[in-house]
Amino acid sequence: MPAKTAPVSAESASPPADIRISGLDIDALLSRIQNDRALMCKILHDFARTHEQVASRLPLLVTSDPRAARTVVHELRGTLGNIGANDLFTQAAELSRALRETRTDDALNIAIPLAEGIRALCRTLERTLPAAQPRAPTAPSASSGVDDHWRALAQHLETGRAREVHRIVDSLRDVALAPAQRRLLEQLTPLVAAYRFREASALLAAERKSG
Repeated sequence: MPAKTAPVSAESASPPADIRISGLDIDALLSRIQNDRALMCKILHDFARTHEQVASRLPLLVTSDPRAARTVVHELRGTLGNIGANDLFTQAAELSRALRETRTDDALNIAIPLAEGIRALCRTLERTLPAAQPRAPTAPSASSGVDDHWRALAQHLETGRAREVHRIVDSLRDVALAPAQRRLLEQLTPLVAAYRFREASALLAAERKSG
């Protein structure tokens, strides 16, 4: 019986060494991921793919559901800080403060330009970064197994080793997982993308304990 193959995923090519993107502190981002330029490219591709829609919904959310907006802005602020979008991070921090103090009019006046800035950054990233390239799937060897991948992920989440965390998550996407493991991976992925390693570690620990 032929072995099952996982779907081909995408891997970002390394950007030029001198790449500069308006609005981003590239050096700060690289310092967080051990100067791994291919990983940087992947992180920024993921941001561009997911956050333009988040930004588009932000002004309406601020006026219609301020409590939900506080949660979204809290996560957004962390992500912007982690990728080195310092000016947008500052705006997100101001928006978070306005929402916390229930200054709805001020919050909306901040949210509109913040959303425009994030959308502009996403479009800039899509134009500037090398296109993602197809990557052949690689399954764990029989000796290591999927369980070893989960154990390594738990360890690297606890120690905050971003490069290893992202690589293991990518590897797990490419292998056949049990339904419960696939759901767990889907829950962990946005936390890892936002560098919320403490929350991801707690989620993984709880799932491993209950499993």
